[in-house]
Amino acid sequence: QQLLGDTMQLSVTDSTGAWKKIKQQQVEDAHSLLIVVPDSSVEEPQSDLIQRIITSAASEQDSVNRNIYVAHGSLDVLKKCKDFLGEDPPILSNGLRKCIVASDTKTSATLFLPSWAKNVHPTQLNDAEMDPWLNIASEELLEELTSAVIV
Repeated sequence: QQLLGDTMQLSVTDSTGAWKKIKQQQVEDAHSLLIVVPDSSVEEPQSDLIQRIITSAASEQDSVNRNIYVAHGSLDVLKKCKDFLGEDPPILSNGLRKCIVASDTKTSATLFLPSWAKNVHPTQLNDAEMDPWLNIASEELLEELTSAVIV
């Protein structure tokens, strides 16, 4: 763990510790960025890992607003994530397409395809641009989302 600026806490964990780390950061009331590195010894599709984290957050029965940002370099993985986000089209919020995970929760998920990733082809960026569930993330946008605190 290390502190980013004055307000952002960065944590790196594997898939088994992700939800525990999220809960710990909520108790500490910290603005945080969590990087989840899949455990190479566990054969789990990455879209399933993302689904598990998002559905765990949505199942919490508290009044915490959760905005979960998922940045992944695979368009296929992001498209598979759309399956569990529901059929309702995402809402446009602050220029980003945001999916409300369940109507009775305050959890939303935003899916990003990073434009700077070496494995992302320009045709994939075009596909993501046309998909209402996906957003294109530049390095500048990711930096803004992880460093700005909007009051």
